[in-house]
Amino acid sequence: MISFRHATVLACTGADPVYDATVIVEGAVIKDVLTSARPAAGAGGEVIDCGGRTVMPGLIDAHVHVCAVEVDLSAQRRDYPPSLLAYAAGMMIRQALDQGFTTVRDAGGADWGMKEAVDRGLIPGPRMFVSGHPLSQSGGHGDSRTRAESYPGCGCGAELGMVPNIADGVDEVRRAVRTQLRRGADAIKVMAGGGVASPTDRLESPQYRPDELSAAVAEAEAAGTYVLAHAYTPAAIRNAVQAGVRSIEHGNFLDEATAALMAAKGTFLVPTFVTYEKLHEHGRERGLAAAQLAKLDLVLAIKASVLGAHQDPDRHHQDQRRAARHRGRDGNHRSRKAGRPARGRRRSAGRHRRAAASGQPDGDRQGRPVPQAPDLGRSASS
Repeated sequence: MISFRHATVLACTGADPVYDATVIVEGAVIKDVLTSARPAAGAGGEVIDCGGRTVMPGLIDAHVHVCAVEVDLSAQRRDYPPSLLAYAAGMMIRQALDQGFTTVRDAGGADWGMKEAVDRGLIPGPRMFVSGHPLSQSGGHGDSRTRAESYPGCGCGAELGMVPNIADGVDEVRRAVRTQLRRGADAIKVMAGGGVASPTDRLESPQYRPDELSAAVAEAEAAGTYVLAHAYTPAAIRNAVQAGVRSIEHGNFLDEATAALMAAKGTFLVPTFVTYEKLHEHGRERGLAAAQLAKLDLVLAIKASVLGAHQDPDRHHQDQRRAARHRGRDGNHRSRKAGRPARGRRRSAGRHRRAAASGQPDGDRQGRPVPQAPDLGRSASS
C-alpha cells in the first residue's frame, strides 16, 4: 500500500481540484481519496509526500507510432536492424509513460511483442493497443516504393515498424487482416487515402474500393475488433465510414457534411494537426523530400482554411502565406477545389483521449529516441 499525501487531486471530471488530499493505492487500484477532513492516519505502508503537486488520471493518446524513431521511415528501414529498432522503440515506450501517458494506441508499426514486453514488466511503459502492419493498396499511403522500384512489399527485409503490407483486392485484404489478427493486433489499420510520407500517391486520392474496406471491417468484426483508417479527404472518409470503419485518423480535410455522416454512424475522429506543425518545423532537417514537404504545405494550408481567422491572427497570417506559396507551385500536389472543406470552425483536440477501459479504444510523436531531440517523439503518422 502507498499513500500519496499532501497532493492536489485533479479528477478531470470538471470538478474543482481537491487540495491537501491523500491518495491511497493498493497494488494497481486506487482504494481511496482522503481529504484533510478525513485524515490518513493509520493507513500504513509507504508514504510519499507530494508537497502540493498534482495527482491526476493518466493521459491517453489514441494515435502514436512508437516504432517511428526517424522522420524518414524509408531510411529507417534501411538503417535500423530489428534489434536496434526494438531498443529504440522501447525507449519511446518508456518516454510515453514518463510524459504521463498510461494508455496509448499504436496506429501502425508496433506488434504484440512490444505490448507483451510491457505487460511482463520487461520494460516500463503504458498499457498498449497495437495494430501491427497497416494495410495499403499498391501505390497507396503504405507503399514506400518509389516509381523506380518494383519489388513486392519491403525490399529491405524489415520486420518491425511501418513495414509495407500491400494487399490488393478483397481476397488479399481478407488474408492480410487475418494475418495481423493472428499476430496479435488489437485492431486493424488501413490506409484509405493519400498521405504526406508516401512517395507516389496524391493527398486527394481515396484508396481502397468500398468492397475492400468492407472486407477488412467484416474480418475485424468477426474477430471481435474494429478498423481504424488513415484518411484526409471527405471522399476517403465517406468510403471508410460507409464501410463500417470505427475511427478516422487525421481527417485533415473534413467538411461539415462528412462530419455529420460520421456523427450519424458513430464514427470517431482522431485529429493530429500538431504532427504536421512539428514536421513543418523540423521535417526538412530530418530528411523529408521536396515532394513530401509540398504535401505538408497543402495540409497546413487546409488547416488554415478549416480553422479560419478565429485562431491567433499572427498564426493565421503565417498559415495563409504558406497556402499562397503552395498555390504557386506546379506538380501533382497542388491544392484542388474539389474535396476542400467549407470554411468554418472545427474542434481539434490537442491530445486524443478516446479509449475504453475494457481493452478496445473508443476512439479510436517522430524523432530519435533521445531526450535532446526535437519533440517529434511518438509522432502521429503523416
